[in-house]
Amino acid sequence: MAFIMTFIFVSGVLSVRLWKIYHYKSAEKGLALIKNSNEMVYLLDMFRKEKEEMKKSMDQKIRH
Repeated sequence: MAFIMTFIFVSGVLSVRLWKIYHYKSAEKGLALIKNSNEMVYLLDMFRKEKEEMKKSMDQKIRH
């Protein structure tokens, strides 16, 4: 029983630490993107194109 409780506690601590590291890294990347506006415009354009392609493919699947 003690082993299971220890395992759950250690898993919880590790998952919280990994989540904090991931959150910090993603926020850091976000700030870098905001500083580089050309890259941000490129990414937004890429996401818009991908969204349109997904819409078209979903419409085709619905029709058939």
